[in-house]
Amino acid sequence: MPLLVRSLGVSYSDGHQISDHLHQWGQLVYAASGAIQVVAERVRWLVPSARAVWVPPRAHHGLTMRGETSLKTLYLGTDLCLALPARCCGLEVQPVLRELVLRIVDLGLLDSSVRQQALFAELLETLLRDAAVLPFSLRLPNDARARRAAKHIQENPSTPLPLPSLAGAVGVSLRTLQRLFLEETGMHVAEWRQTARMMAATATLLEGASVTDASLAAGYATPSAFIHAFQRRTGRTPLEYRLQKSSR
Repeated sequence: MPLLVRSLGVSYSDGHQISDHLHQWGQLVYAASGAIQVVAERVRWLVPSARAVWVPPRAHHGLTMRGETSLKTLYLGTDLCLALPARCCGLEVQPVLRELVLRIVDLGLLDSSVRQQALFAELLETLLRDAAVLPFSLRLPNDARARRAAKHIQENPSTPLPLPSLAGAVGVSLRTLQRLFLEETGMHVAEWRQTARMMAATATLLEGASVTDASLAAGYATPSAFIHAFQRRTGRTPLEYRLQKSSR
C-alpha cells in the first residue's frame, strides 16, 4: 500500500522521556494538550499546545513531557519531505493545521490511492511549509565547559548565578564563556540564559501556574518584569498567551 503519512496518538504522564532516536520518515511532533520539550540537532524547543516541531528524516531527537501530555505525531514519507525544511524547526499550529493533524491521527494513515487522503497529504505539506517559526528555541553548545554552563542555567532558572560566577564554576573566564556561547549557539550567554528562563516560565505557566509563580520559577525579580520581557518577545502578555493556547 502506497503510504504517504502514518500517525500515532499517545498520552503520557509528566516527566516521561523518549530517549534520543531517529526515524527514516520525517516526523511532526505536536502536543494536543500539555507541553513537550524536544531536543534535536543540539537545539531545544518547548512545544506547548498549538505548537509543533518538525523533525526531518534521520535527524536524532528526544522528547520529555511537561505535565499530562497528549502527543499527536505524524510520520511523513520521504517524498512529502522534499519540500519541507531539511533542518529541525519549531512551528506555530494554526487551527486548520490542528484539525488536519487530529483528523489524520483518527484515520491512522494516509494512502495515496485514496483520493481524499491524497488531498489531505497535499494540504498537510502546504500548511507545514507555510507555518510560522516558533519564537523560543535554544541551540545547545558543543564545548564541554559551555555545555556544563548551559546545563546549570536550564536546571536552575529560579536562581541564576551572576555570569562571572557561572564562568568560574565551569572553569573558564567570562570572556571565554561569552566567546563559546556566541560561536556555538549564535547568542551571547546573557541572551541564551534569558531565553532559557523564558522557556522555563512558559512551561510553568502552561502547567497552570499563576503569572506570579511562573515569574518566580524563572528567577524574575517581579511579575511586572516577567510580563514586560514576555510581551517584548511574543507580542502578548503571559495571560493572553495562556488563554489563547487553552482556547484552541
